[in-house]
Parts: sequence; structure tokens; C-alpha cells
Amino acid sequence: MADIDSYLRWRGDLDFQERPFNEVDNLICSVVAYIDFTGIVPWEGEEGSITVRDACRKILEVSGGDIAPYVKSMANIEAPTLELLSASKRFGQCRLHDLIDVFRPELSLQMSGLAIDLTPQETYISFRGTDNTLVGWQENFMLSFQVTEAQQEAAHYLERAARRAQAEGRRLYVGGHSKGGNLAAYAAAALPRDLRSTVLYCWSNDGPGMDRLVVPEGAYDVLGHRFLRIQPQYSVVGMFFDRPEEPRIYVQSSQTGVLQHDPTSWETGPGRFAPADDLLPECKVTNSIFADWIASIPYGQRKEFTEEFFQVLRAGGAKTLDEVTATPESIQKVLSALGESSQTTKDAIMKLVGSTVTNTFSAAREAASRAVETAAANAARLAGSWSQGRLAEHGVQDGRADGDEEGTPEGSSEARDSDAGGED
Repeated sequence: MADIDSYLRWRGDLDFQERPFNEVDNLICSVVAYIDFTGIVPWEGEEGSITVRDACRKILEVSGGDIAPYVKSMANIEAPTLELLSASKRFGQCRLHDLIDVFRPELSLQMSGLAIDLTPQETYISFRGTDNTLVGWQENFMLSFQVTEAQQEAAHYLERAARRAQAEGRRLYVGGHSKGGNLAAYAAAALPRDLRSTVLYCWSNDGPGMDRLVVPEGAYDVLGHRFLRIQPQYSVVGMFFDRPEEPRIYVQSSQTGVLQHDPTSWETGPGRFAPADDLLPECKVTNSIFADWIASIPYGQRKEFTEEFFQVLRAGGAKTLDEVTATPESIQKVLSALGESSQTTKDAIMKLVGSTVTNTFSAAREAASRAVETAAANAARLAGSWSQGRLAEHGVQDGRADGDEEGTPEGSSEARDSDAGGED
């Protein structure tokens, strides 16, 4: 599988003058925001910066190679990725600065980001996303009824960055993964008109969209084709409050189900992602459940129903969406917790459980079918080997009698050369 580590090996020796910034570089910059560089990268407003090479080396040094405590997401970022970033000509000399990390649980506020100077003229503003926990999913659902505190903080941060860039004659790329993608899109859309031209491009890497009832004007409305959404084939988070008119690409992933949300699983080539045609059918079923549930709730009641829905999902002790339907026991606990829930929430939970059971049964049936096919193929090969053994007893090898010469495959270059020689 080719992933961002593979890409760093392929393109790590080429700087942005030799190969311009592309969609995979954007994802790598989004992943950088998931590393906790507190105490290493200067805070916003502080003087100075640090290279990606030195910042990554410091993390590797203080962590002893176990960087898990420094990764603030569900992304499977490991030490080799930081080593490749540090060693690469492409990213190693990029400079990190203006770190921001705002956390106020009483306001359900968590917003982090940093600036990455790619060239003397270009800076990437990277917003950190969330994880696959139910808390993170609930935060996504909050987008259905309010502009969040995190979005407002992100908008203020980007405006300050854009004013600095304008004064210095720089241009900005803006992006993030998961919630970070939503923050990037919201912040870009919220820029004052006189600053919008500072944004060269904005990416939302499997980030939630924005409900038009809450945010009438989105990034595509403001930036046009300078905005792009990138989604794996199993995209659920990225399909929340989807606006179908927004440009996007689908990419292949080495993971299955909601684990495709992990950006380190997205498959790459030397300069782009491995493309996919569309979302997977089973993903569309899950997305329709969430979309129908939200659409069925009056705008003024969405906050109440969101709290109720996730209270039920957490009833069995699940921390992530996968754990909710992981076992018959966990499903039973969720169903038992429905109790006095509204009919709308009951319907949504039943559809979610029902689709999971159906997909699990289908997967098991396909696995059994593949096992039968494999067994039949093995039996056929065994029978063929046995037949060849019996033929050998009678002086025949691979269908040729003793004394026949080894030939070349019909249509091969050797066969064509032989034919040509015979005509001379």
C-alpha cells in the first residue's frame, strides 16, 4: 500500500520549486497539526519559528520514539512519519510558527492550529481535527444548530494570519482534516472581502459540511474552485451537511468502514491520491440514516435531540461509533437505553443497528462464498497436478511428449522475433 510515508520517500528529495504544492502535500500539512508541539513551536504572537526538521527531532527525542502521547487524534501517526518529514528536503526546511491551542470545556470549545511556511511566498494554515470518539461525533452534530465556538476562534485566527500575510506579500493555503477541514472551510468563508484574495486554495479533508440554516454562505460560495473536498470511499463525517454542488474527489483507503477516516490510510501516488469513483454503497446507507434523522428534526429542537441521541449511544459504555454495534451485547445495551427516548431517536437507532447487522451478515456470506471458491480452485489445481504426474509416467511433460522443444508463448516478443527470422 502506498501512503503518505511512501509519498515522502518518492517526493521527499524535491522541494516546492521543483514540484509544486499538491493535494497530497495538503494532507501532510493537515496531519502535522495533529502533533502536539507545545513548548516547541512558538505561540501565536511570539517571535521566531522552528523548522519541521528540528521540531520533529525534538518530539522524537523527548518521546524516545513512542510518539503516541504527542498525537492528538485518531490518525495512526507513528515515529517513521516524523523521521521522514524531518529528513525530507521537501518539508524539512519548512518553518512552523504561530501555534494556537484553545481549550475551554465549559464552552465545548477546542481549537488548535499552526502556520507552516512552505516557501518565501506561501504559508499553509493547518487546523487540527478531532478523533473517532462519540464526543467528537457529537461535536459534528452540533453543527446542525449553531456556529460553534471553535469555528469562531478559527475565523479570528485565519483573519489575523491573512492580515500578516497581506502585509508581508505572502499567500495562504488553508486546510485541515476532519473537524479541522470544517474549521478551514468556515474560516475561509468568513474572511472579510479585502482578505479573500490572500487564499490561494482551501481543502477540507473529510471534514463535515455546514448546514445552510446555520451558515448560508460556505467556502465554495466564496472561493469557487479554489475550494476542494477530499473524501475516502467510506466517508461519514465528511458527508454531514453535505452540499452536493461543492467540488470533491474520492480516494482509496487501505482501511475499512469508518476507519477510512484515518488520513494515514489514504492511498497515494507520486503526486496525487489513488482515485476512487464514488462512495461505497454501505456508506451511503449509513449517511442516509444520519441525514434523514437530522432532516426530520425541527431546527429549534436539534440541540435537545442531539444530546438525547448520543446519550443513548453511550449507554453501553462505548467510546467510539464502532464500539456501539461491535457485539450483540453492546447493541442490546443501546436498545435497552432507548426507554423514554423520542420516536425520532428510536427510529434512527434502529436503522443504524439494522444496517450494521445487515452489512455484517453480507460480509460473512461473501467471506464464506470466497472460501468455497478458493477450495474449489485448490481442488482443481490438485487434480491438475495429479494428472500431470500420471502423464509423466507415460513420457509426457506439461502436455508435450519427450523430445519436444520448449516453445515461446504465442504473441510474445521472442515468438515474433523467431517468426521474423524465419522469413529472411
